[in-house]
Amino acid sequence: MDFSTLAGFLFGGGILIFGLTQENLLSTFINTHGILLVFGGTLAATLVNTPSPMIGRALNALWHAVFPEPLPDGGEIVKELVRMAEGMHRDGITGLRLNQAVKGDDFLAFAVRAAQENQDSARVRRVLEDCIRMRESDTSRLAGVFQTMAVLSPMFGILGTIIGIVGVLKDIANPTSIGPSMAIAMSTAFYGILFSALFCTPLAGKIRSRGADERRVREMIMVGVLDILGGAIPIEIEHHMEAFQQGGK
Repeated sequence: MDFSTLAGFLFGGGILIFGLTQENLLSTFINTHGILLVFGGTLAATLVNTPSPMIGRALNALWHAVFPEPLPDGGEIVKELVRMAEGMHRDGITGLRLNQAVKGDDFLAFAVRAAQENQDSARVRRVLEDCIRMRESDTSRLAGVFQTMAVLSPMFGILGTIIGIVGVLKDIANPTSIGPSMAIAMSTAFYGILFSALFCTPLAGKIRSRGADERRVREMIMVGVLDILGGAIPIEIEHHMEAFQQGGK
């Protein structure tokens, strides 16, 4: 479990409830009409905007934002790269093989297969860079789903407020109803802003941050495999990998 995500949601919700209860406004902000309009409208517009397969993957990304899988261990990757470099120097290309997959990512196995099938370093680099770029693009699209929701929800909040104001104007001859009706109308905008600021935008940022960490690991693997193909000795590879590990601290 990612405690920072959970703590952020709980802390943000707690601060919000505290503020509303201190001003005795909690009951005023309970607006079923506004909730349905903001959340239902945002969901509907997101479904129109986003391909169906991406919706399922976005839900999966949401789950992993709270319960993330651990990133591949940098130390394990370095040990495996050093071991492969030793095998390469001892047995040639036949020594470049993966003894065991590193838990948390299949990119190392993919990189080793690419190197085995084509020992041309330039070709292997292009293949691995394309893979890294495509995975990064995929992460960006997933984050974009939540960023789109962050843009849409305040709009539906404003739309709900406009609907509420129109209702107030229809009954403007009754002064006693104007205050409560305006409060309900404004609370709809509150839901849209809250959903965007506390949920959608932070989740998009969390997904992008996770993607950046994954990219760093994959770039480390790529550079290590290319070093092996270039004939670097194990100690050189180990020192080169330290730059990536230091950068991730």
